[in-house]
Amino acid sequence: MGNSLNKSSKSQAKQPVQTPKESCKDSGKCAGKCKVGRGNMDEASPSQASTTVPESVQTDKPVVVETLKKEVVVLPADEVVVVSTDETAVMPADKTVLGAADETAVISADEAPVLPADEMVVVTTDDAVIPVTSETIVVATDEPVVITTNESKDSSAPALQELSIANQKLKLNSADDVAEYVATIKANPGLKTVKLNGNTLGVDASKALAEALAGCDSIEEFYLNDCFTGRMKEEVHVAVEAFGQVLKNKSTLRVVDYSDNAFGPVGAKAAAVLLSEATGLQELILNNNGLGPEGGKIIAQSLLNCQKLNIDAGKQSSLRRVEIGRNRLENGSSALMGEAFKSHGLLKEIALPQNGIRPEGIAELSNGIAANPTLIQLNLQDNTFTSTGSQAFARALKQLKSLKVLNIGDCLLGSDGCEMVITSLASSQCPIELLNLQYNEMDEQGLEHLTKNLHEFTSLKVLMLNGNCFNPTGTAADALKEALQTEQRADILDNWSDMEFYSEDEESDAETQEPLDDDNEDDDEKEDLADEIARMNIAKTD
Repeated sequence: MGNSLNKSSKSQAKQPVQTPKESCKDSGKCAGKCKVGRGNMDEASPSQASTTVPESVQTDKPVVVETLKKEVVVLPADEVVVVSTDETAVMPADKTVLGAADETAVISADEAPVLPADEMVVVTTDDAVIPVTSETIVVATDEPVVITTNESKDSSAPALQELSIANQKLKLNSADDVAEYVATIKANPGLKTVKLNGNTLGVDASKALAEALAGCDSIEEFYLNDCFTGRMKEEVHVAVEAFGQVLKNKSTLRVVDYSDNAFGPVGAKAAAVLLSEATGLQELILNNNGLGPEGGKIIAQSLLNCQKLNIDAGKQSSLRRVEIGRNRLENGSSALMGEAFKSHGLLKEIALPQNGIRPEGIAELSNGIAANPTLIQLNLQDNTFTSTGSQAFARALKQLKSLKVLNIGDCLLGSDGCEMVITSLASSQCPIELLNLQYNEMDEQGLEHLTKNLHEFTSLKVLMLNGNCFNPTGTAADALKEALQTEQRADILDNWSDMEFYSEDEESDAETQEPLDDDNEDDDEKEDLADEIARMNIAKTD
């Protein structure tokens, strides 16, 4: 039945508007009670007898006509009725009656069937037959009328707050590939969160999505992490910049995640388009982007530029979290990154793990870290401190009186460096809850120093010491465990299953084996050198 109705309406759309042979004497105000206005109402249910007709719809703009539940709106019968909002499915108007009821309703004129309300349909121009719901829009030509009901107001769904296609592994190349998501974005300008992560986006798809986001003035969180697998660097640059151009002026933007995209310095420049102007940004996440020292400088400079805009506007920085891990920043970007941290000054979380930063770079970063007394979490795991970096870092720690989480595991502080850090933490009286000192070459003397200051760390809930050089069953270790047991905190220690401590017998065995290892290394070097000389000789011959 739906298909026949569709064909009928489509064929009528090609015909000129018919002039009714007979029009309602009351211009439709009869509410369907006269012969013309009634149309096929004779076959409709009694619930349709009670109707409401608009007094006047003489306007070029749609008029919203609200009806009570179970009542019917009858459009003026001397006008042509269109059942589509784009092109038209035109029906003769002389007997046309449109109704909405809980039981039955007349859909069309003359021989149109009387359908139960749950089977009512609207014929659209793309050959779709859509069931009528409380949100269906019906438009009359010449006298535009949009019909809604009180029931539709009560049951209307709230506007979409989040669009997520996260981790669907979609390959989205063209604008057509993202047409569905673009439509959703445009239909929900109040979106607060957009998650595109875990897919691969081409340039055209990215531009289409970015253009749609231009109308979202309430966006707060934007996730573009892991979005360019298999894409060329040039594509990544264009795509990231397209999003940046649209989002940079969104004052509501709070969180941006660019992680797991192969940016390099080129991608960093694209990200800087947004980061240089996003003055409301609170959280920046850039993990595993291959930035390198040059890319790190670009990101740091963008943070400085953004803070300058804040200063010029007489505002404090909004930035609270910076996470830039696994990016090979090394020492090259440390000075500028330290300046960026210092300029913002209200950071609560800094995470720069696994960046190959060496002692001089740690010292430069420490100056910027010290300028953020609000810091709560600090993660510099898997960089290289030694005594030089530890000394500068220990000075910075004295300023961090709100610090709760400190992760400097696998940083080669040395036992002296560990003692410096412990002393500074104790003197700052910060409410430290998690302290990671794993794999830092702490020996018995360093462990004794920790035990001596343990009473200062009353908030400590997790103490991580695995991978150090003290004897896990020695006197110093027993003293620490006993102190924790006395304070009923024995459970805060980690598992010491991978200690770097060697007994005297193990050290003796290691010394015996070392010459053999050295000989093997020498042999390898000789072989490599011989291969290189051979290649040089071949090149000369050629």
